[in-house]
Amino acid sequence: MKRIVFSVYDRRAELFMAPFLMVSQGQATRSFGDEVNRADRENVVHQHPEDFELFEFGTWDDVTGRYELFGAPRRLVLASDLVVR
Repeated sequence: MKRIVFSVYDRRAELFMAPFLMVSQGQATRSFGDEVNRADRENVVHQHPEDFELFEFGTWDDVTGRYELFGAPRRLVLASDLVVR
């Protein structure tokens, strides 16, 4: 099965966090939104949602082990757009 490769970019630190795999963009966006809204004083994404973005990189096939990556990451959503007030 092909899974999609995602990563969160920290605009303040100017780096990508460790990549993670999900089945769909919707699943990744929901998971990212859950983290954005998880109130915890140690949750930097919740504390500073204006600094984080979700990106898609391509796919990984768990049968062949091959990655198919885009030429450049594709931004999906800003954390601040997912904040539930």
